[in-house]
Amino acid sequence: MVERALRYVRDHGVGATARVAAGELRGRLYLDEIHVWYGLDLTSLPEGRPIPEGLRLVRATDADVPMYVALGQASEASTRERLGSGGALWIVTDGTVAAFACWTFERGTPVEAARGGTLRLPETCVCLEDSVTSPDFRGRGVAPGAWSAIAQQLRDEGFTLMITKVGLENAPSRRAVTKAGFVEFAVMRYRRRGPQRRVEVWPDGAARGIDLIAALPARTAAPPAPS
Repeated sequence: MVERALRYVRDHGVGATARVAAGELRGRLYLDEIHVWYGLDLTSLPEGRPIPEGLRLVRATDADVPMYVALGQASEASTRERLGSGGALWIVTDGTVAAFACWTFERGTPVEAARGGTLRLPETCVCLEDSVTSPDFRGRGVAPGAWSAIAQQLRDEGFTLMITKVGLENAPSRRAVTKAGFVEFAVMRYRRRGPQRRVEVWPDGAARGIDLIAALPARTAAPPAPS
């Protein structure tokens, strides 16, 4: 960490380094974020678009970790830790290159707003997280094709609901999950100021087979005002 810090100072200067450090400190002390939650009913899946020809979806093993790490989203250590704790890593491959990747979690999924940092899930519910497409494959429908194929496989394994969350202002991702058949069922606002935290959900978090308000837990609230 010290070496990385010194390298950043050398490359960007003391002033830029100080501004980045101040921003990270503010992020640790104060946070105000809004996410939209979506659900996909796996018992009545719409006809999804296929994965583009020449690409292949795999459920990753330890041997596939370097391919995922090359996408620049996580370290090898954190990726192996997630796999070891039960997370399922899905990768769409083009030969030995990762075109797309995402995670699914059953029983519990990482959510900072949840008590203890883990949102407990119903037995037949799975959560989709951290979808990322390689820049070289964007605009080709890889993500929707992957989500559709994953949903079909999880349905065959007995799951009935897939949920995911997207930042309120992330319009492209919100459009993408909607086109893939996901339906909005709640808006969640999480605010943290030092040790104090407040979680609010609108509307009723009991929709689509998961009581989000009870699981977080959270207060019910009015929808956030448009920015």
